[in-house]
Amino acid sequence: MRDPLITRSLPGHLWENVPREIIEFDHELRENILHWSKDYAPSFLKWLIESPVSITIFFIATIMLYLSKQRRLKVSFNKSLVLKKFFFITLSLGASDLVSYRLKIWIGRLKPHVDYYNPEFLPALSLPSNHAFNTSCLFFLLLLTSNKPLNKTFFAGLALISIFIGVSRVSLGQHYPLDVVAGWLLGSIFATLAVKIETLFTAYQHAQAERISHSK
Repeated sequence: MRDPLITRSLPGHLWENVPREIIEFDHELRENILHWSKDYAPSFLKWLIESPVSITIFFIATIMLYLSKQRRLKVSFNKSLVLKKFFFITLSLGASDLVSYRLKIWIGRLKPHVDYYNPEFLPALSLPSNHAFNTSCLFFLLLLTSNKPLNKTFFAGLALISIFIGVSRVSLGQHYPLDVVAGWLLGSIFATLAVKIETLFTAYQHAQAERISHSK
C-alpha cells in the first residue's frame, strides 16, 4: 500500500489517481500564497473564520439582510413568502454542507496539516473546502432567487467576502488552492441545481392546485 502521507490521499480513493503535475502546481501555488500572506494574517482572523458561532451568524445575518431588501423592493412580499425563502435557503445550505463532506470522503485528499495516518480513524480531509463550497452556494442561492433588479453593492460585497474566506483557508494553512476553487465551482453548481429543483417543485404544486380547482 502506498503511504497516504506521501500521496496525501486516503488509500484507494480518487485523489491517488490525480496527475502529479496538477498536485505539484497546487502545492507550489499554496507555498506562494503562504509566503505572501504570512505578514498579513492577524491572529483574530483564524478564530473569525474557524468559529462555528461567527460562521452561523454570518450566514443568518446575510440571509435576513437579503430578505429584508427583497421585502422593501416588493410590496406584495408577504410573511409566508419570507418564511418559504428562508426555509429553502437554510435547508439548501445544510444539504450543501453534507454534500461537501461526502465529496471529501469520495475524493480522499488529506489536509495540509495532517502528519499522522491511522486507518481506524478518518483524518481531516481537504477537497473541496466546506467554507468555499458553502459561501459560494449561499451567494448563488441568493443571486438566483432574487426576484427584483439586483442590488449590486450587496452582491459585490457578498462575492468579495466569499473570495476573502476562500483565500483565507489557504493563507491559514487549512487548504490547498485547488480545494478552494473546487469548493467555489461545486457550490455554485449545487445552488443552481437546488433552485432548479425548487422551481420545478413549485410549478408542480401550482399545476396540482389548478387541476384540483378545475375539478370542483
